[in-house]
This record gives sequence, C-alpha cells and structure tokens, in this order.
Amino acid sequence: MSLHRRGPALSMVGLDAPVRATVGGRRFTVEAAQTLSVEERALHQGRVDVEAEAAWTKGLLILRDGHPAGVVRALQPYFVGLIRISPAAAVRGAGVFELSDPRGTLVTLADSFPITVRAVTPFWLSVDAVA
Repeated sequence: MSLHRRGPALSMVGLDAPVRATVGGRRFTVEAAQTLSVEERALHQGRVDVEAEAAWTKGLLILRDGHPAGVVRALQPYFVGLIRISPAAAVRGAGVFELSDPRGTLVTLADSFPITVRAVTPFWLSVDAVA
C-alpha cells in the first residue's frame, strides 16, 4: 500500500494486496492496482500502473507517455529550492528518472526531451522548451 498527498488530495494505492479503509464512515476495499483519492469530501476510485506507482520506493520515477512537468513535480520535494517549468516545455515522452539527484535527473531529462535546464541561482532552476 502507498499513501501520499498531492496538494489537497490524499491518495491510497493498493500495490500488491487489498487494503481496507474507512472514509467518512464508509468502508472501502482498495484492491491491488487500484487507488482511492479523497479531496474536499469527494472520493475517486481508479486504476493505476503498479510498477510506476511503486518505483518511488526504489528512488525512481517511471514516466510513460508523460510531460517533463510530472518529473519536475516529483523532483521538487528532493530539491532544496525552486524548480520552475515553462508551459512551453509540455512535450510528451517516456523515461526512468532517479529522484535522489534532482540536478542530475534534470540533465538527463534535457538529454531526453527538447528542453533546456538553466540554474538562475543555486536554489532556482528553470526548465524551458528548446528555442
């Protein structure tokens, strides 16, 4: 089971076995490869890619047909400072990225996508589309 917060939403993911949860007095069973998200009293159930969801336990992020912004969001908690990404950098792609080295991962990202990474200051990185 994985439990995490993304902004105001709290999500529970069944990775390899069913998990029981009680939310607002209602009982739920979250099966393997399913998710239950709670945001402002609204409940959402869905399916997830278990391999990609569990990768963070190994320090990795698996991106399948996604945007660099997803990588930047995942790296932000591991970087002391701000990583800003331009909306122009919204290209699609795939890759496996290491979370423990945000700067190195962004260099790898720039090698894989048509983007540039620039250090504005030691604590502010800017990601943009290649001009």
